[in-house]
Amino acid sequence: MLLVAPAAAQPKPQAPPLQLVIVDDVGQQTVVRLPETIDISLGREPGNKIRLTQRDVSPRHARLGCQEGRCSIEDLDSDNGVRVGTRRIVKRAAVREEELVYIGSYTLFLSRRAAPALPPARLVAGTQTFVLDRPVTTIGSAPDNVIVLRHPSVSPYHARIELSGDRYRLADLQSKTGVRVGGEDYYRVQLGPGDRIQIGAVELRFEPAASARP
Repeated sequence: MLLVAPAAAQPKPQAPPLQLVIVDDVGQQTVVRLPETIDISLGREPGNKIRLTQRDVSPRHARLGCQEGRCSIEDLDSDNGVRVGTRRIVKRAAVREEELVYIGSYTLFLSRRAAPALPPARLVAGTQTFVLDRPVTTIGSAPDNVIVLRHPSVSPYHARIELSGDRYRLADLQSKTGVRVGGEDYYRVQLGPGDRIQIGAVELRFEPAASARP
Protein backbone atom coordinates (compact mmCIF):
# COMPACT_ATOMS: atom_id res chain seq x y z
CA MET A 1 0.00 0.00 0.00
CA LEU A 2 1.21 3.45 -0.89
CA LEU A 3 0.22 6.24 1.43
CA VAL A 4 0.56 9.77 0.12
CA ALA A 5 0.55 12.58 2.62
CA PRO A 6 -1.87 15.38 1.74
CA ALA A 7 -0.20 18.37 0.17
CA ALA A 8 0.38 21.26 2.49
CA ALA A 9 -2.04 24.08 1.97
CA GLN A 10 -0.49 26.82 -0.09
CA PRO A 11 -0.85 30.31 1.32
CA LYS A 12 -3.21 32.46 -0.70
CA PRO A 13 -1.19 35.06 -2.61
CA GLN A 14 -1.75 38.55 -1.32
CA ALA A 15 -3.21 41.12 -3.66
CA PRO A 16 -1.09 44.23 -4.23
CA PRO A 17 -2.13 47.11 -1.97
CA LEU A 18 -5.05 49.29 -2.98
CA GLN A 19 -4.15 52.89 -3.85
CA LEU A 20 -6.15 56.02 -4.54
CA VAL A 21 -4.53 58.14 -7.25
CA ILE A 22 -5.48 61.83 -7.30
CA VAL A 23 -4.57 64.07 -10.26
CA ASP A 24 -5.14 67.82 -9.93
CA ASP A 25 -5.89 70.39 -12.63
CA VAL A 26 -2.21 70.87 -13.56
CA GLY A 27 -1.44 67.14 -13.77
CA GLN A 28 0.20 66.80 -10.34
CA GLN A 29 -0.35 63.22 -9.13
CA THR A 30 -0.72 62.09 -5.49
CA VAL A 31 -0.93 58.42 -4.52
CA VAL A 32 -2.59 57.44 -1.21
CA ARG A 33 -2.26 53.86 0.01
CA LEU A 34 -5.57 52.52 1.37
CA PRO A 35 -6.59 49.60 3.57
CA GLU A 36 -8.90 46.99 2.00
CA THR A 37 -11.87 48.18 4.07
CA ILE A 38 -12.42 51.94 4.06
CA ASP A 39 -15.11 54.53 4.62
CA ILE A 40 -13.57 57.95 3.99
CA SER A 41 -14.85 61.40 3.10
CA LEU A 42 -13.45 63.70 0.42
CA GLY A 43 -13.92 67.45 0.35
CA ARG A 44 -12.48 70.91 0.74
CA GLU A 45 -12.73 71.37 4.51
CA PRO A 46 -9.96 70.19 6.88
CA GLY A 47 -12.06 67.47 8.58
CA ASN A 48 -12.07 65.21 5.50
CA LYS A 49 -9.77 62.18 5.29
CA ILE A 50 -8.88 63.19 1.72
CA ARG A 51 -8.78 66.96 1.36
CA LEU A 52 -9.28 68.43 -2.12
CA THR A 53 -8.64 72.15 -1.80
CA GLN A 54 -9.86 73.60 -5.13
CA ARG A 55 -12.87 75.92 -4.94
CA ASP A 56 -14.97 73.72 -7.25
CA VAL A 57 -15.02 71.03 -4.52
CA SER A 58 -17.70 71.24 -1.83
CA PRO A 59 -16.72 71.29 1.88
CA ARG A 60 -17.91 67.66 2.21
CA HIS A 61 -18.19 66.50 -1.38
CA ALA A 62 -18.18 62.69 -1.48
CA ARG A 63 -17.64 59.47 0.48
CA LEU A 64 -15.57 56.53 -0.78
CA GLY A 65 -16.16 53.06 0.66
CA CYS A 66 -14.53 49.69 -0.03
CA GLN A 67 -15.32 46.29 1.49
CA GLU A 68 -14.55 42.73 0.34
CA GLY A 69 -13.07 43.93 -2.94
CA ARG A 70 -16.03 46.12 -3.91
CA CYS A 71 -15.87 49.91 -3.88
CA SER A 72 -18.45 52.65 -4.28
CA ILE A 73 -18.60 56.42 -4.13
CA GLU A 74 -21.42 58.53 -2.74
CA ASP A 75 -22.23 62.14 -3.61
CA LEU A 76 -22.85 64.05 -0.35
CA ASP A 77 -25.19 66.57 -2.00
CA SER A 78 -22.24 68.45 -3.48
CA ASP A 79 -22.64 71.57 -5.62
CA ASN A 80 -20.90 70.19 -8.73
CA GLY A 81 -21.66 66.50 -8.38
CA VAL A 82 -19.51 63.41 -8.92
CA ARG A 83 -18.88 61.74 -12.26
CA VAL A 84 -17.84 58.13 -12.75
CA GLY A 85 -16.57 57.76 -16.29
CA THR A 86 -18.92 59.74 -18.52
CA ARG A 87 -21.96 59.77 -16.21
CA ARG A 88 -22.91 61.97 -13.28
CA ILE A 89 -23.95 59.69 -10.45
CA VAL A 90 -27.23 59.88 -8.57
CA LYS A 91 -26.37 59.55 -4.89
CA ARG A 92 -24.13 56.42 -5.09
CA ALA A 93 -22.35 54.33 -7.74
CA ALA A 94 -19.97 51.39 -7.90
CA VAL A 95 -16.35 52.17 -8.79
CA ARG A 96 -14.01 49.62 -10.37
CA GLU A 97 -10.25 49.70 -10.25
CA GLU A 98 -8.76 52.00 -12.93
CA GLU A 99 -12.18 53.62 -13.53
CA LEU A 100 -11.95 57.42 -13.60
CA VAL A 101 -13.87 59.52 -11.08
CA TYR A 102 -14.22 63.31 -11.45
CA ILE A 103 -14.68 65.59 -8.42
CA GLY A 104 -14.49 69.24 -9.41
CA SER A 105 -11.21 69.72 -11.30
CA TYR A 106 -9.70 66.54 -9.82
CA THR A 107 -9.45 63.14 -11.50
CA LEU A 108 -9.23 60.10 -9.21
CA PHE A 109 -8.93 56.36 -9.70
CA LEU A 110 -8.26 53.23 -7.64
CA SER A 111 -5.31 51.08 -8.67
CA ARG A 112 -3.16 48.17 -7.54
CA ARG A 113 -0.41 48.79 -10.07
CA ALA A 114 3.11 49.30 -8.75
CA ALA A 115 3.46 52.58 -10.63
CA PRO A 116 -0.07 53.80 -11.31
CA ALA A 117 -0.54 56.41 -13.99
CA LEU A 118 -3.55 58.08 -15.49
CA PRO A 119 -4.59 55.99 -18.51
CA PRO A 120 -4.79 57.75 -21.87
CA ALA A 121 -8.10 58.91 -23.26
CA ARG A 122 -9.41 57.76 -26.61
CA LEU A 123 -11.63 58.74 -29.50
CA VAL A 124 -14.33 56.36 -30.66
CA ALA A 125 -15.80 56.54 -34.16
CA GLY A 126 -18.27 53.73 -34.76
CA THR A 127 -16.28 50.50 -34.43
CA GLN A 128 -12.91 52.30 -34.59
CA THR A 129 -10.96 53.35 -31.50
CA PHE A 130 -8.03 55.78 -31.46
CA VAL A 131 -5.86 55.96 -28.33
CA LEU A 132 -4.64 59.47 -27.43
CA ASP A 133 -1.25 58.64 -25.94
CA ARG A 134 0.90 61.32 -27.64
CA PRO A 135 1.59 64.94 -26.70
CA VAL A 136 0.02 65.95 -30.04
CA THR A 137 -2.39 63.84 -32.11
CA THR A 138 -3.08 65.17 -35.60
CA ILE A 139 -6.39 64.43 -37.38
CA GLY A 140 -7.09 64.73 -41.09
CA SER A 141 -7.50 62.98 -44.42
CA ALA A 142 -3.78 63.06 -45.33
CA PRO A 143 -2.04 59.70 -44.72
CA ASP A 144 0.68 61.12 -42.45
CA ASN A 145 -1.79 62.14 -39.71
CA VAL A 146 -1.92 60.12 -36.50
CA ILE A 147 -5.67 59.68 -37.01
CA VAL A 148 -6.61 59.40 -40.68
CA LEU A 149 -10.26 60.09 -41.55
CA ARG A 150 -10.82 59.38 -45.24
CA HIS A 151 -13.89 61.49 -45.98
CA PRO A 152 -14.28 64.34 -48.51
CA SER A 153 -15.54 66.68 -45.76
CA VAL A 154 -12.29 66.26 -43.78
CA SER A 155 -9.36 68.57 -44.61
CA PRO A 156 -5.89 67.06 -45.16
CA TYR A 157 -4.76 68.52 -41.82
CA HIS A 158 -8.03 69.25 -40.09
CA ALA A 159 -7.38 69.38 -36.32
CA ARG A 160 -5.12 68.27 -33.53
CA ILE A 161 -5.52 67.16 -29.92
CA GLU A 162 -2.93 68.40 -27.43
CA LEU A 163 -2.24 66.54 -24.18
CA SER A 164 -1.08 68.62 -21.21
CA GLY A 165 -1.00 66.83 -17.84
CA ASP A 166 -4.33 65.00 -17.89
CA ARG A 167 -6.11 67.62 -20.03
CA TYR A 168 -6.92 67.16 -23.70
CA ARG A 169 -7.48 70.22 -25.91
CA LEU A 170 -8.85 70.11 -29.44
CA ALA A 171 -7.70 72.77 -31.93
CA ASP A 172 -8.96 73.49 -35.45
CA LEU A 173 -6.13 73.79 -38.00
CA GLN A 174 -8.00 76.26 -40.27
CA SER A 175 -9.98 73.40 -41.79
CA LYS A 176 -12.58 73.80 -44.55
CA THR A 177 -15.53 72.64 -42.45
CA GLY A 178 -14.42 73.48 -38.92
CA VAL A 179 -14.64 71.60 -35.64
CA ARG A 180 -17.78 71.17 -33.54
CA VAL A 181 -18.04 69.86 -29.97
CA GLY A 182 -21.49 69.26 -28.51
CA GLY A 183 -23.05 71.00 -31.52
CA GLU A 184 -21.02 74.22 -31.05
CA ASP A 185 -18.26 75.58 -33.30
CA TYR A 186 -14.83 75.95 -31.68
CA TYR A 187 -11.36 77.05 -32.70
CA ARG A 188 -9.87 75.57 -29.51
CA VAL A 189 -11.66 73.76 -26.67
CA GLN A 190 -10.85 71.54 -23.71
CA LEU A 191 -12.47 68.12 -24.02
CA GLY A 192 -14.50 66.45 -21.28
CA PRO A 193 -15.83 62.90 -20.77
CA GLY A 194 -18.43 61.94 -23.36
CA ASP A 195 -17.93 64.99 -25.61
CA ARG A 196 -19.18 64.43 -29.15
CA ILE A 197 -16.80 65.85 -31.74
CA GLN A 198 -17.67 66.65 -35.36
CA ILE A 199 -14.72 66.61 -37.79
CA GLY A 200 -16.33 67.44 -41.12
CA ALA A 201 -19.10 64.86 -41.42
CA VAL A 202 -17.33 62.35 -39.15
CA GLU A 203 -18.55 62.10 -35.56
CA LEU A 204 -16.26 60.89 -32.78
CA ARG A 205 -16.78 60.49 -29.05
CA PHE A 206 -14.12 61.47 -26.50
CA GLU A 207 -13.84 59.25 -23.45
CA PRO A 208 -11.24 58.17 -20.90
CA ALA A 209 -10.10 54.61 -21.59
CA ALA A 210 -11.04 53.40 -18.11
CA SER A 211 -14.63 54.61 -18.36
CA ALA A 212 -15.29 52.46 -21.42
CA ARG A 213 -14.44 49.11 -19.86
CA PRO A 214 -17.27 46.54 -19.85
